[in-house]
Amino acid sequence: MRLAEALTDELLSCEQEALGEPGPSWLLRLVAVLDVARATVITFNYDTLLEAAVLSHLITDWTTGERILPNDVIDHLPPTREWTHMPDATESFELLKLHGSLNWWWSPGDTTAATLGRMRSTSAFGSPSPHDDAARRRLFPGRARFIVPPTATKSAYYTNPITRELWQRAGTSLSTARTVWFVGYSLPLTDLLVSGMLAERVERRADLVIVNPEAAAVQSSLAELSFEPTRIGRLYGMSCVADFVDEFEARASRAVLDRLAATQQPERPMCVAWSPNRAAVVVGARRAVDVLLLRTEAANGPAEYAFRSRQHEDSPFSLTQGVGDTLEGLASVRAEFPDGSTTALIDVQTIHRDVGHAPARVCKASRGAPSPIHPRVASASALLAAARRPHTLIIRIRPNDRS
Repeated sequence: MRLAEALTDELLSCEQEALGEPGPSWLLRLVAVLDVARATVITFNYDTLLEAAVLSHLITDWTTGERILPNDVIDHLPPTREWTHMPDATESFELLKLHGSLNWWWSPGDTTAATLGRMRSTSAFGSPSPHDDAARRRLFPGRARFIVPPTATKSAYYTNPITRELWQRAGTSLSTARTVWFVGYSLPLTDLLVSGMLAERVERRADLVIVNPEAAAVQSSLAELSFEPTRIGRLYGMSCVADFVDEFEARASRAVLDRLAATQQPERPMCVAWSPNRAAVVVGARRAVDVLLLRTEAANGPAEYAFRSRQHEDSPFSLTQGVGDTLEGLASVRAEFPDGSTTALIDVQTIHRDVGHAPARVCKASRGAPSPIHPRVASASALLAAARRPHTLIIRIRPNDRS
């Protein structure tokens, strides 16, 4: 109990310090790509910094127009006490916190999970919410934080159905992955539950990528679990986490480029958007080495409004205008804003609403364009991640990382 209290005090202090800063630029981009990939993120950290990153970013479900919130990525596990009827989660990436969280509360020893609940996350980066202990006492009177101490024997914490459900989801996700990314995760073999889950559930044909300044130690642990060395790749050095995000984002961007190349129709208008209400019309394109840059106007509202504002123009934008007759040889696609800054495009879809043209293509940006409401970039959380789709990420990033 004393260890848990000391750990909690230190983590709360570090979390508040991290939330008071804008943090490194790569985290919001990572959250955006995780959303597009519909990834499953498995974390062993107790902090709520990833939830804060979700609140700091304007991630939106384009189908419904609903903004993605922490409840959606948590999938209400465990539930908050504010809901009398549990709403369906808006689809995004999935966050599984296998060792509990600073905002989870329970009656120690409860094997039914009847007392296990979660305080709603309200902090964003640059706008931390103070801890409201009075509200917590009303919602969870007499309860303790549900955080699993960093020890090898943790069986007392795993007998309730919510914890078992979270671990079952993690195992299922790992078993379907074709690529597993270990980002900052040290993979201690003394954690028998985690090492056992990896050894049992991860396919031996899966590619494993270690992202860690000390990658050799993790590679040694994977070898101990009988993973083939030829299936293991490494990103290391002090910038390895930022390099990982660049690579993960580039993969999504290449998929967008492939879709654009397969559906070239010069008469179809295009815009870049990062929410249903923030979009910029594409007015030109150019090649920069192996990158397709789509030049945009300044952001001027929703896609429909942006398109209608250009109905008077006679010449439609052509995707290959300024690029050539083919998109071959290009590796990624980015938006170029009027101030010269760029951002990767990580998703593309067609909208059929009234835009004054034929059905239009909308590319989703990994971050917003420069504007007065540009969201603050998030600081990082330590986490382990796994994808529901072919890519699986195992990530651990400390709150004080500033690379």
